[in-house]
Amino acid sequence: LCGENSIPEALIRTNLRDGVLWLVFVAYAAITAVAVIHHHPWRDEAQIWTTVRDLDIRGVFGQAPSEGRPPFWEMLVMPLAKAGLPYASMNWLHWALALVPVFLLLFVAPWPRPLRLLLPFSYYFIFEYSVVARHYVLTVLLVFAIAASYGRRREHPTWHGALLALLAWTNVHSLSVACV
Repeated sequence: LCGENSIPEALIRTNLRDGVLWLVFVAYAAITAVAVIHHHPWRDEAQIWTTVRDLDIRGVFGQAPSEGRPPFWEMLVMPLAKAGLPYASMNWLHWALALVPVFLLLFVAPWPRPLRLLLPFSYYFIFEYSVVARHYVLTVLLVFAIAASYGRRREHPTWHGALLALLAWTNVHSLSVACV
């Protein structure tokens, strides 16, 4: 999002006062919240819930090889299931995580304004990354967080390294991005 040099903090402060950006963010949040309310879970979404509900942490890690990816998403969902919260709580966690990259896109990215205003309403952002409760949201969230903080990676190497490690622990595609 920010390239070699970080985006000037004054520009971020200006963006935070931009009513149009807030309107787009609120519209995105509202549209995707309605979609989450009406979304019927797919089998692979429900499988994650039942896995973390029925297994202990060792069992979830033991299940990870058959899932074909690290259990990062499962570790985020597990406390909800173990606390006895309803299945829908996983969807709301996913939705809340999906708001973060859109916020970074709107208020931090130095991309052209039309792109920043329209991209949240593209198919992947409006549905795949916000409504379908899968691990993809973690990739987008972490890539955008890494991009937003990239200009300060030398000032905060631990933070940058932690974000890269989490990205690598999300899925195989994210591992390749983190390695690059």
